[in-house]
Amino acid sequence: MGEGKAGQFPGTKFIQGMCYLFGMIIPAVFLFYLFGLWVIPMRPSKQYFMFLSAQTLRAWAALDVFVLSILIAVTQCSTFVDFILQYGTLSAACGGTTSPF
Repeated sequence: MGEGKAGQFPGTKFIQGMCYLFGMIIPAVFLFYLFGLWVIPMRPSKQYFMFLSAQTLRAWAALDVFVLSILIAVTQCSTFVDFILQYGTLSAACGGTTSPF
């Protein structure tokens, strides 16, 4: 796997973006929607639409654990294992695993 700028791998920026999106932005928008539902007087049809939108945002915010775990497992697992085997505290014990016989 090739390295990008500053020692980052190509999938790192994407994973960081997903972390911010699902972990910070969507939950913040969800809270704004809830605050709006609580404070702003609306017609019942508009309130129902806002309520459905808030439920959708909450569902997307709950997907962050699933999406991030899959993305990290797919893109970074081999990189992490290679790093631990070569530079980690177990490198002396695992030295035989990187070279064939």
